[in-house]
Amino acid sequence: MLKQFEHVRGCNIYTKQFGSGEPIVFLHGGPGASHRVFLPHIEPLAEDYHLLLYDQKGCGRSDAPSDNEYSMKEEVETLEALRKVWGYGQVTLVGESWGSILALQYASMYPTRVKKLFLTAAIGVDARGYKEFPKQLIRRMNVQDRLKFLYHERKGNSDQVMDLIEPYYVYEGASLKRKKSMAFNQQANEQIGKDIIKHYNLRPFAHELQSIPIRIVQGSHDLLSPEKVLKTVKNVIPKAQVIRLDECGHWSFIECPEMMNHLLREFMEIK
Repeated sequence: MLKQFEHVRGCNIYTKQFGSGEPIVFLHGGPGASHRVFLPHIEPLAEDYHLLLYDQKGCGRSDAPSDNEYSMKEEVETLEALRKVWGYGQVTLVGESWGSILALQYASMYPTRVKKLFLTAAIGVDARGYKEFPKQLIRRMNVQDRLKFLYHERKGNSDQVMDLIEPYYVYEGASLKRKKSMAFNQQANEQIGKDIIKHYNLRPFAHELQSIPIRIVQGSHDLLSPEKVLKTVKNVIPKAQVIRLDECGHWSFIECPEMMNHLLREFMEIK
């Protein structure tokens, strides 16, 4: 395993690399989480592929931007800068939750640099999915947790909020034992979240995305169901394959690592 900081766009970005072969870059969710959501679950893939992970700006062990400003465009450009540092002409992107938005946004701006897109816990192709996600979360909560959630969210108590919502993100609570603890950047979450709501819309970029193979693996019990995701993406990326993963919630690499690795490996081998 190679761990190091790469200095790109004025920040030291913490990266990890495993294995060798075709490059696969993993994009974590949040916004504001870290690469640790994928580990150790994806490590068996290093037998055949070069796995590249990093903490987005201000997340995990990466520096915060000097101006404390976060945006989708800056994360896209950070990813592009890392691709150049890593020396790959094309990469496959694996995007989880907000990482699926980042992967699609990057592909719309740099389509020739993307070989394939593998998305999970997907949000869709515009801001509607991002706005729908918290509504579905609140509907799923029991009354007591809902009141606690609204209280702590107003107070900005991110740790208490995460403790409340995590059981609703998974199909079985026992799977949370496999999730690593990680710091969470609330400022990145709020700023990028507002940016998504105002500006995320891939419809003008439908042409750029047509030539990229896309597989979406969505948990049957995710807050945005596979059926809902298929409905939201079909007009913009009609060739995207949507796979329903039974007995799985939002964190598919944590809940169903063997199946996720199988589906990713299978997708990589499709010519």
